[in-house]
Amino acid sequence: MRFSIGELATAVHGKLSLGSLPPLAGQFEPVKRIVVESRRVQTGDVFWALAVPGLDGAHTAEDAYLRGALGVVVSGRHVEPWAGRFCIRVPDANLALAELAAVRQEIKQRGSIRNLEQADTTELVQAMLAGYAVTLEHVIEKLSRSVVTYVTQALR
Repeated sequence: MRFSIGELATAVHGKLSLGSLPPLAGQFEPVKRIVVESRRVQTGDVFWALAVPGLDGAHTAEDAYLRGALGVVVSGRHVEPWAGRFCIRVPDANLALAELAAVRQEIKQRGSIRNLEQADTTELVQAMLAGYAVTLEHVIEKLSRSVVTYVTQALR
């Protein structure tokens, strides 16, 4: 399941900052890949600045932007997002990554939202209100299909 930038920030209890010229879809921009080593960053990745003994990943955030990172997740210091990019500040980047893994696991375990195509509108709204990575777009799409189906059947 893919998160948007805004959903990622919510899932890890982080503070989202967008660059002066935000990503194309703003907070709804999808997150494609998360990388924890700045040297492996490719265009569009999110760099997760882990703190490991002898190295604070937050100090390599600018390197990640240079290599094309769409955004960075950092703790311990302020990183100003570049134009078209974002930054999520969290109290502890290592713990935040563990929280994200737990959220993803919980989403996979919930059969009602494992497959968004099979979820009904009520399940989608409940999942969204519970903080799961379900966007309003999913709910609107499901509602639209339900209304079209109802009208089509009513006209028969």
